[in-house]
Amino acid sequence: MNRSNAISWILKGLFLNSLLFIILYLIKLEWLEIPVIYSLSSLIISILLLLFGFMLDASAWLVMIRAGISSISFRDAIISSGKYIFAKYIPGKFWIILGKAGYLKEKYGNSLIILSSYSIIYQVLGIITAILLSLGVTSVINRTLFYTLLAIIIISILFCFSFRNSLCRLYLHFFHGC
Repeated sequence: MNRSNAISWILKGLFLNSLLFIILYLIKLEWLEIPVIYSLSSLIISILLLLFGFMLDASAWLVMIRAGISSISFRDAIISSGKYIFAKYIPGKFWIILGKAGYLKEKYGNSLIILSSYSIIYQVLGIITAILLSLGVTSVINRTLFYTLLAIIIISILFCFSFRNSLCRLYLHFFHGC
């Protein structure tokens, strides 16, 4: 078995395990029951917003990955984003990074390490965006919490900025030194 087949087999195995864990978790929470629909219009709006958010996520991933794969199609960005979406809910969050990168590696033949580094940067930018959005909402709800979070964020940014050379060397060692 060559390395490419082994990676493909591992990725498919992790995907199946992800589905199994999410199903077991949903059974444990008793969430697999058919709910009572109180408002059909609210249900439709929720589904449309869910799909819009997913398409927006795939669009952001497309913009990010174009630096490494200039010929990537929107369809492939959607597939690589959605194929491993349940991995967000199980332990081992590295799968979310490898899932997107693994699909595109198989499709386009680019380096898994390079594509994974794009995926890591994408995840970090997503976290930063979520923090900024939640900070805006927090400022409306609770001023004390807002200023506390703002202070933590500023200290974190200053810390990262102060040690940026060390962090860059560490990043390059792990992802480009392999």
